[in-house]
Amino acid sequence: MKFLYLYIFSAIFVLNFFNGQAQTCQKNKINDYLVKSALQVVQTQASNTRSDTVDILKYTINLNITDFTTNSIRGNTIVKFTPKINGITKLNLDLLVMVIDSVKQNSITLTYSYNDTLLQVNLPATYNINDTSSVTVYYHGTPQIDHPSGWGGFYFQSGYAYNLGVGFSANPHVYGRVWFPCFDNFVERSAYEFNITANNGKVAYCNGYLSNDTTDGSGNRTRKWILNESIPSYLASVSVAAYAQINKIYNGMNG
Repeated sequence: MKFLYLYIFSAIFVLNFFNGQAQTCQKNKINDYLVKSALQVVQTQASNTRSDTVDILKYTINLNITDFTTNSIRGNTIVKFTPKINGITKLNLDLLVMVIDSVKQNSITLTYSYNDTLLQVNLPATYNINDTSSVTVYYHGTPQIDHPSGWGGFYFQSGYAYNLGVGFSANPHVYGRVWFPCFDNFVERSAYEFNITANNGKVAYCNGYLSNDTTDGSGNRTRKWILNESIPSYLASVSVAAYAQINKIYNGMNG
């Protein structure tokens, strides 16, 4: 009988132990999930709240997309901005895994820090509400696709170079940062100008209307597209390929 009592007690102890371990493990999993979710929310909020302090008025994206051997782009983006609060001394821009050549304001070379994700530009003065200024980021590199999901980002594929604007596994899902420095969130809306250079029979198409189309003596064709309406970063688009353009006229109600 003593052995029976001892066996029952041992069984109860073991069951309670493993039940406690399971509950602890489950709690740890829940806590890990909550921490990860909280971090994601903080990251997204941090990206969004940037638009509460600075308004990006316009991006002028000047890129050479002619290298289909190393699948790289090079050029610069001019970021025109105005503060929404007083005392702005830095401009934080999203840019994913590019090589920064320099950052300038007019002829002044600016200092910056960059960790392959966030480019923090040190402005040469303190900017306040109603001030307007621009910084130009010079960069080059191979723009990223959304590797974890396999869908999204910037592609060089079968003679085409194009962006999809989003990444399925990216956080946040907006993915303008793979090809130009920006406030990459769903909140910021800006005007755009694109000056995209292609060659070897390829032409560039972007948002807006085609304002200019020139070809230099080396066969490099630069097309200027202008979009005065404001859009978020993930809707900014570029596609370079040997397109054939077909034009048609639609006669509307007013002719």
